[in-house]
Amino acid sequence: ATGAMRPALLAAQRFLRNLRPADMAGVYRFPYEPPQVDITHDHEAVARSLDGPHGRREDRIDAFALRPSEIIDITAGDNDVVQRVARRECSPDDGNCPGIIRSEASMAAAYYETDAAQRLYSLGALIQDLGRLPGHKNVILISGGLLATNRVGGRPDVRGFMTRLGEQAARANVTTYVLHMDDTFNELTSVARPPRRPTDQANSLMADGQAFASGLENLAGETGGVYLATRAGTGDLAFGRVLKETLAYYLVGVEPGPEDLDGRKLMVEVKTRAKGATVRALREVIAR
Repeated sequence: ATGAMRPALLAAQRFLRNLRPADMAGVYRFPYEPPQVDITHDHEAVARSLDGPHGRREDRIDAFALRPSEIIDITAGDNDVVQRVARRECSPDDGNCPGIIRSEASMAAAYYETDAAQRLYSLGALIQDLGRLPGHKNVILISGGLLATNRVGGRPDVRGFMTRLGEQAARANVTTYVLHMDDTFNELTSVARPPRRPTDQANSLMADGQAFASGLENLAGETGGVYLATRAGTGDLAFGRVLKETLAYYLVGVEPGPEDLDGRKLMVEVKTRAKGATVRALREVIAR
């Protein structure tokens, strides 16, 4: 939600004002704008562009009050969840209700898959555009969550989109920092939530938080990046980590031989024996 993202945007402005003069930066509001970014040394101008509303996450309004985690469970074939929702939402003598619940869960999953496809396509287009710039690039993605299944057979299933995004990042020499502004705790304590038993509400919202985190964790993993969750506060700690990692690091490169320059996908594994060190590496590269 726009209000929940505002503290993160203020933290992003502080991050931009702490960049080195030689660093270049730009802002992309995806998926609502063309994927061209005005990369500039004017960090103050970029920071000012973050003023105003940003971000949007819409909740569907359907016949049943299905939680996102329930959609995943039902599409994964979990009959216990179907029966639990039926007891909550249906008349005891309505024998058709469980089938309608399954149908609605399937339609909701299709909606979320379409929404995720639009967002990931736009992010991929941005990464491709950044590939025109020389050298290594970092993309910092600020998000309230990306719903994705964490169960076998469940939906929305965005694994294919993630794999494609990883290939685009490999070609463009881009690494992602995915900052998840997890609002689960605020939702849990909100008086605006519909009345339920406290235990059921807590379990449901925690499962929803995990489901919205799942897509972002996959995105970071496929692009060789890092997932950073902020469950309270402004996100300054996460931005501080990004700043430290991008100011001081070792960059290891591999020079391909003539036999490798055929556009094939090459798997990458980087290890270190240094204690306390963190390795950021794409899972694959494409030599050309």
